[in-house]
Amino acid sequence: MTLINLAFTVPLLSIGAVVSYIDVKKGTIPNKYILAGFSWGAALYSFLFFYHVLFLNSTDVFNYLPPAVLNGIIAVSVGYLIWRLGFWSAGDGKLFGLYGLLLPLEYYSDFYIEYFPAFALLANLAIPLLLLLAGKALMSAFKKRGKILKKLKEREFLKPHNLRRYGRTVFIFVTDITMAMIVIRFLVSVFERVLLMPPNGFVIFILLVVLMYGFRKLKLRFPILEFIKYFLIILFFGNFLVQFDFQSIFNFARMIAVFAIFIGLLRSILLFYVNSEETEEIKANEVEEGMVLTKEWKTYFSQKISQLKKNDKHKHFDNLKGGGLTKKQAEIIRELFASDDNYRVKICNTLPFAPFMLLAAGISVLTHSSFVPVLIDFFNMFVHF
Repeated sequence: MTLINLAFTVPLLSIGAVVSYIDVKKGTIPNKYILAGFSWGAALYSFLFFYHVLFLNSTDVFNYLPPAVLNGIIAVSVGYLIWRLGFWSAGDGKLFGLYGLLLPLEYYSDFYIEYFPAFALLANLAIPLLLLLAGKALMSAFKKRGKILKKLKEREFLKPHNLRRYGRTVFIFVTDITMAMIVIRFLVSVFERVLLMPPNGFVIFILLVVLMYGFRKLKLRFPILEFIKYFLIILFFGNFLVQFDFQSIFNFARMIAVFAIFIGLLRSILLFYVNSEETEEIKANEVEEGMVLTKEWKTYFSQKISQLKKNDKHKHFDNLKGGGLTKKQAEIIRELFASDDNYRVKICNTLPFAPFMLLAAGISVLTHSSFVPVLIDFFNMFVHF
């Protein structure tokens, strides 16, 4: 490990260790540590630039700095996007951007993705996290197997109103996946014909999830997108029908079914675990900083506060996305329900992402690679465009 790599890595992992401890204890990531990391990164990059250009009279630094800075910019953008989709807090997004900016490109050398090498960090973060949650979900299901079997014997799920609800949920879920796959098919075609780059199965899978859940978020603001989705699906499959290309319809439907089952099972397992083990009810006047409200209660408080007149407290709830309550938000909620000791809200137990990011960076430093190659081999079995 070179001295320059040490200058980047040691402060980064030190900051990662500190914020991991704070994230576990308080469910928040202080901005001052993120700002310190970005300041250190800016200082190091500036030093490298001026040292090579003015002192060594060398242009070799231009071979490294642009890809490194671009990787950091994309990492910040991806962290922001994941936050906007509600998967983690704003602090987690900024921390991921910091890792992308400061972790030397050498640590991605065995699996280097052009323009965005830090994509490997997502895999090193996501796989241990998903394995942990899936394992805890299965353990929770095993402990509650009696209640689950009792509900199955009662056949409540077979009642007409429940069957209609399940059918509608599955239909929307499958059509969302279909729409995302159609968009991805178009993007892959562009990559192959214009950029001459072959499709990457794992990248396609991640893009599928992002498109699907991003589309769900957009539909809440623009309901007309639901009709556009059905029009796009009809147009896509109608083109095959006109050409009597039933084999393409079968292949595409098979691929949709594989992803729908895989994503559906994973989503069901995680939702079962979160709803059964990671949510609890508390008094509204006892909420504290760092607590994470369920989606329904985030919406409720955003609307409730905005309806109050003659104050500007609603401004504190304009950005109530992923992550825990701020100190001010918790104070406002406690004040709002100070005289109502019986009003209760649901909160989710916080899941600290910072330790998993530290683990992901550690894996990259030690192996110069990630879980990505193994996953690509797996997902490429199902992706045949």
